[in-house]
Amino acid sequence: MSISVILTAGFLIRLPGILSTGFLSDESVYYYAAYAIERGVTPYTLIMLPHPPIGYLFLIPAAVLAQGSLLILRTFNLCTFLVDAFLSYWLFRILRQQSAKSFNPLLAFALFTLYPLPFTTTTPLEFTVFDIPILLGTIFFVKGLTKKSASRLAFSGFLLGIAVMIWFTAAFYAVSIIGFLAIYRSRADTGQFLKIFTKRAAAILMGGSVAIGLVLGLIIAWGALPNFLVQSVGLQTSLRAAFTFGERLNHIVLAMLQLLPVFVLAGVGVYEVSRRVKSGADPLILLPAWVLIANLILVFAIPRIVLNHYVAYLMPFLVIMAAGPVERFAHVIYRMPKRLAKPIPWDIFQSALAIGLIASGVIIFPYQTGFLVNSPYTVADQTVGQYVANITLPGNAIWTSEGSVAYFASRLIQPPNSTQWPFQAEYNDIFNTTYVDSDGIIQRGLGAVSPSQFVNAWQSHNTKVLIFILGNGPVPYPDTLLWDGFSGTPGVMQWVGQNYNLVRIFTFPNVSYQYFVWLKK
Repeated sequence: MSISVILTAGFLIRLPGILSTGFLSDESVYYYAAYAIERGVTPYTLIMLPHPPIGYLFLIPAAVLAQGSLLILRTFNLCTFLVDAFLSYWLFRILRQQSAKSFNPLLAFALFTLYPLPFTTTTPLEFTVFDIPILLGTIFFVKGLTKKSASRLAFSGFLLGIAVMIWFTAAFYAVSIIGFLAIYRSRADTGQFLKIFTKRAAAILMGGSVAIGLVLGLIIAWGALPNFLVQSVGLQTSLRAAFTFGERLNHIVLAMLQLLPVFVLAGVGVYEVSRRVKSGADPLILLPAWVLIANLILVFAIPRIVLNHYVAYLMPFLVIMAAGPVERFAHVIYRMPKRLAKPIPWDIFQSALAIGLIASGVIIFPYQTGFLVNSPYTVADQTVGQYVANITLPGNAIWTSEGSVAYFASRLIQPPNSTQWPFQAEYNDIFNTTYVDSDGIIQRGLGAVSPSQFVNAWQSHNTKVLIFILGNGPVPYPDTLLWDGFSGTPGVMQWVGQNYNLVRIFTFPNVSYQYFVWLKK
């Protein structure tokens, strides 16, 4: 009963602010890609995808069901988040069953579901969808350890392999899981450590290899393996310009600040759970702390790009550690009226932190979600998309660099004439010139396509409408570089003026872009 009440409360609390964040990149790119794939666009061959395919395929039902409604899409994201919350509770309860020294699962579940955590409805591929196989894989990992079941460990590996084929960051998570297996087995089976560790690690790796192999088979069936290796693997590992140390540090600090009360409590929780293990508790209860710390280090240190929402998938492990001081606070409150024990300073310290967490949640929530507010950027994209839908037919291709405009218009984007980089919705890093990234740092572009390839595609495919988004705002669109040209490379301005009519210029309050709509003559 309490589970359903908490889930319902979590849904109702977040629903009023569900539209407050703009439907922009990367979220809009993911949902547009799902929509395009459902329309018959072949992944990696006819549309560039920066991530493995499973996440996009998972989003297809929501993209189709929504029929251009952001409310339905965000409700789907919210429901997926609540599935994550339930799976987290399942994991927390299993850990509690193994040792009463583990933190209270219901309390952690309530904290995860009700506290104003960011990114709960806007990051499907890096959080809500991604965490489903992550959490299920962890559940079967724990069951495999406790029941000494190689089959459960293999299925855990299979689920983690699926997670890898949603977002490559899951590889870091799998490494942390195998690392914990080494630590746990070294304490539990000192005499047979190497034999047991090798057997169980092999089961996990075998399961993961099967999952990855099946997905690669699907990509091969699409005839898209070479492009997948370039677009997803290459882009994430070597091709994209790496963040400077300052940018990396800035996003790390921003991630910490967005969750500062929870991070502080989690730090205390990690210390507390370590004390309990030293006092004889089952070391299995260290799993959330180990996963949290190991993944934070790996995610912040290794990828070429580190954004503040990259820590979102660690929320379940963050809140179970934060639940420790909150649980201690509840015990203090329970004991004091009965005078069963005098609170010790450690209890008082954790209780003070718990009070701060609760207070911060009450204060932060209205400001973070924007109650009953629709983002002006979403309104802009919806308006432009509806206008484009009215002046085109369903079979007409359009061009825009913003996926949400095409999604709201229910039209497909015409990619540039490139077999390797068929961009549909893109950023300003695609050309062979310098660009200013979202942090204001000058970087060198990919050189993946040129303006002439866009012109060739628009001309050969009779693209009906072009939408140029000009101005500086939260998304670094490539439109200005494409329109004006760069470094001796002419832009498309003259060709567009000769072949299209400017039929509408949109400006919106509190939106820093102008939207120029060109209709083919």
